[in-house]
Amino acid sequence: MTNKRIKSGEILSPHCFPIIFGYDTALECTLFCDHDAAILDVWEKNVAVHRRGLELIKPGAKCSEIASG
Repeated sequence: MTNKRIKSGEILSPHCFPIIFGYDTALECTLFCDHDAAILDVWEKNVAVHRRGLELIKPGAKCSEIASG
């Protein structure tokens, strides 16, 4: 916890890692306090990499193959 005031241009990424019925889970949300073209560009690249990873996930795929894809 913090009482720090959020400034324009900051990126917030709160995480929560609950264990549900013995399974570890991860909940994450990315929030922007205002943004400019540079921040939006980084975010769009992040989303593109995520989508590519989803395309590579399939039965029998190795994590090393997905990571290098």
